[in-house]
Amino acid sequence: MNDFRDMASKAKANHKARMKEYEDAANADKQSRDRAAAAAIAVLKREVMPLLERAKAAFRESGVDSKIDTEFDLTRSANPAPCIGFACIGPQRADGYRFQAPASLFWCEGDLIKVGVARETYEKPRERPIGESRAGKSQNLITKAIAQVLEGYYQELEKHRRNGTL
Repeated sequence: MNDFRDMASKAKANHKARMKEYEDAANADKQSRDRAAAAAIAVLKREVMPLLERAKAAFRESGVDSKIDTEFDLTRSANPAPCIGFACIGPQRADGYRFQAPASLFWCEGDLIKVGVARETYEKPRERPIGESRAGKSQNLITKAIAQVLEGYYQELEKHRRNGTL
């Protein structure tokens, strides 16, 4: 005679074992991603952030506002890796509007810092890579991106002034 209780009990036990394996693998994967993200954040903070902060202060002294955006919380970010964005902000119009010039984006995979710079205001910088460099050897690449952001700001400023929107 068939023992359906035993059959159901074994099927349930097999299911629980498979789910435990799945959960263990998912937890290990999450821990691995969290470690990689923490390492990337440390590289970005050490290599990129100081140069961006120095550029922001120097630009401000010359009358150009800029902003630094960090996306380190990947649970609330559309970006696949921790990143830092940098953009210059135009002067305020009478109605309060301020344009944002094309931005740069810095992200890290392992010890490789990657940089993208948008050519247009609403373009995604990640889609316009300008280079990558190992941590510890990235200062020239980061400086190049900052220079391109500043040049993009002045091009955008000229466009707004020619159009009479400033």
